[in-house]
Amino acid sequence: MSEENDKAGSSYQLRRDSRTPEGKAPVRVSWKRRFMILGVLASFLAVGAVVWIIWYNICHVPALSARVRAAVIELSPRVDARLREVFVSEEDVVKKGDILARLDDTQLQSSLQGAQAELSIRESAFRQAQARERLTQIQVAADIAMARAQLAVTKAERASLAAELGASRKRLPQRVRQAETLLAQRTAEFDLLKEGFRTQDVESAKVRVASAKETLALYELEVRQSQELVDEGIDSTYTLEVRKTRLKTQQLALQEAELTLAKMEAGPRETEVRAAKRGLESEEAKLSLVRLSEVELTKLEKTLAIRDAEIQEAEARLGQAEARKEEVSIVIQQVAVAKAEMEKAKATVTGREAALVDLTVISPVDGIVTRVFDEVGELCKKGVPIIMVNESSKPRWIDVFVDEEDAQLVSVGQVANMNVPANSNDVVKAKVTQMGMHTQTLDGSGGATTQFGQPDRVWVKLVPVEPMPERVITGTTARGYIRVR
Repeated sequence: MSEENDKAGSSYQLRRDSRTPEGKAPVRVSWKRRFMILGVLASFLAVGAVVWIIWYNICHVPALSARVRAAVIELSPRVDARLREVFVSEEDVVKKGDILARLDDTQLQSSLQGAQAELSIRESAFRQAQARERLTQIQVAADIAMARAQLAVTKAERASLAAELGASRKRLPQRVRQAETLLAQRTAEFDLLKEGFRTQDVESAKVRVASAKETLALYELEVRQSQELVDEGIDSTYTLEVRKTRLKTQQLALQEAELTLAKMEAGPRETEVRAAKRGLESEEAKLSLVRLSEVELTKLEKTLAIRDAEIQEAEARLGQAEARKEEVSIVIQQVAVAKAEMEKAKATVTGREAALVDLTVISPVDGIVTRVFDEVGELCKKGVPIIMVNESSKPRWIDVFVDEEDAQLVSVGQVANMNVPANSNDVVKAKVTQMGMHTQTLDGSGGATTQFGQPDRVWVKLVPVEPMPERVITGTTARGYIRVR
């Protein structure tokens, strides 16, 4: 045994010598020193770990309990009825307004059809009432307008006739006198032609002819004298022209006097006598016609009385037409009644349709169907959920409860690292978005209430910075810490 130890020691010495450069003696470190170094390192590590744990506990608040939550909507019927159809299955994607299920609506469908038929009848009656109202208003307005126009025309005719009658009454005496005067003149002229001219008239005509000749000779002398004066430049040409004009006028007057004298000397011709007689007869006829105008005045007075009667009749028709305004009020009331009945029928249809809506389960949001509780044919109770829908527009969150003392350090915006699920190493980074204003005991969330004197808990809502993976099931537990410093 000692021999073997010697061999081992010599071998060990040879190896040491081979590793020592230039035959220098090796430095030997004892095993105690090695253990000391390891102990110091372990102490430093332990102190660092304790310091880190203390720092972590100071800067972080632990979550006492936590669960993944989602905006899950429980859909339940509004009435008790049997489930007739289910249109979705679990994990189906639905849109807002999609019909998910329908309850038995046979009776309501029948009553809805009856209400719709009644509404159609009421709408037709309402349209007919409106048509009658428009027709009555048009007819009444037309009758009133026609009656007013007829009254205005009759009054205008009466006014025109009255004016004509008044003017005729004023003109008739004057026309009679004028006709009588003309008749007397024609009678005198006819008598004169018939009897011939008197000697005195013939002599008077001769005197007028002689006077005209003397005057003509005087005017001729004035013209010659004026011509000489003009030639000598003493008198003006204007004076000469005036005298020539007067001379010409006197020549014509002489011719007229000579013709009148010749006519008197020759006596009236037969044609002149006949013409004078016809003129006399014409004036007599005119006088008779003028006197007949008195009869026309009587006719005008009678016509005026007829116009007065027509005015009274037109006023009566206008009164009757205006009285028909009451018919308009009646048809307006009929329209109001028809409208009320139509609105009542509409309300009935709306109620039936609303009742049908109550028999359909409609998704209020976009989301995913997570549960379908009942089968077709089962009796569904009012207010009892039959389908659950997870709203996809709202991200899932984590409901966390912290100690009431730690809750004083938590505030909105702080970051938390949560392991989801609780026993996994998958970390979800989230932020505090909301805190409860009461403890668990007061708001009734998170389970049973605590006993008096025991520390309570406060609810905190954590929203992940990024959406959680789909594989994470809603309701999964989580654990982690909220950094508060």
